[in-house]
Amino acid sequence: MSLEDDEILIDELGSTARKVMEEVITQDLYFDPENINSWCQQIIDHCLKEFSKLAKPFKYIVTCFIMQRNGAGFQCASTCFWDTKTDGIISVTGDFPYLNCLVTIYAVHV
Repeated sequence: MSLEDDEILIDELGSTARKVMEEVITQDLYFDPENINSWCQQIIDHCLKEFSKLAKPFKYIVTCFIMQRNGAGFQCASTCFWDTKTDGIISVTGDFPYLNCLVTIYAVHV
């Protein structure tokens, strides 16, 4: 396997997550607390399915946060102890009329 085969494609992971997010959360979707877990799970599962198609030697961790868009602030932080040359992280936000969504992807080389 060449070095290029092992490269993490952070931008590709981010664009895939954004596409998945926009498929699950449509522009006219209202905040519904009863469906939040389902929407988060759909986004996470679909992202992992798409990432596995890349056939790269990485383990992926995906988190999803959905909140009602009502003007409230949100702040999130994380830290990782890993090899910065092979591992990576990207967060993708989606601002919809009635919802805000944050998907974070951690990619760890195996």
